[in-house]
Amino acid sequence: MFEYTSRIRYDEVGCEGVASPSALANYLQNAAIFHAGEVGYDIYRMLEMRRGWFLLSWHIRFGRSVRWNEEIRIRTWAYDFRGPFGRRNFQIFDRQGGILVEATSLWALMDLDRLTMVEPPEDMIRAFAPEGKALFSMRRPGKIDGGQLAPSFRIQRRDLDTNGHVNNIRWMEMALPYWPSGRPLQELLAEYKHSAVCGDQVSPRLTETGEDVHVALCREDGEPFVRIQMAGYMG
Repeated sequence: MFEYTSRIRYDEVGCEGVASPSALANYLQNAAIFHAGEVGYDIYRMLEMRRGWFLLSWHIRFGRSVRWNEEIRIRTWAYDFRGPFGRRNFQIFDRQGGILVEATSLWALMDLDRLTMVEPPEDMIRAFAPEGKALFSMRRPGKIDGGQLAPSFRIQRRDLDTNGHVNNIRWMEMALPYWPSGRPLQELLAEYKHSAVCGDQVSPRLTETGEDVHVALCREDGEPFVRIQMAGYMG
């Protein structure tokens, strides 16, 4: 298990003075990276090994709004490794110990040269010391065909991370503008299907089903890079 504390920064809040969902999700991503570094697998060692953990899917539950300058505590731990896959939980707490965010996630260890899944070595699994089980049953975004086509755009260099593809949080930032302004977001499900690199064209497709907003960020052939489902409440 790994924990760190932080404060909500000014650049992480919007016009209402509360942290954006992507800013909160970024704390989760950073927790996973910090945890890996703490146990001996920081980004530089992973690059030397030509290995990278790719996020396949996560299910995030948001609680109350988090305001500028609030002190938060972020916790993460791995709970299962099977073949090339690893599973990880996350929590964010306020100063009083109240839960602000919870998430569970599925990752795959990738060979960065061949872009194929590989099993983690035993010493890596031991270093992460998996414990417990999923905080809750993770769901994936519902599969929606068709949808309204939004203006396409191309991936820029600023969208990439050290694994050479679009970062998980950048995908979320591309989808969030389609969520109704002023409506609290309580759950977000994301499934990452294909990697995107600099210059790739992305065509968003939007569908609303009841209280949910589905965003498929698609390749030129119509296959999704990422599918994201957002809702005020999913039950």
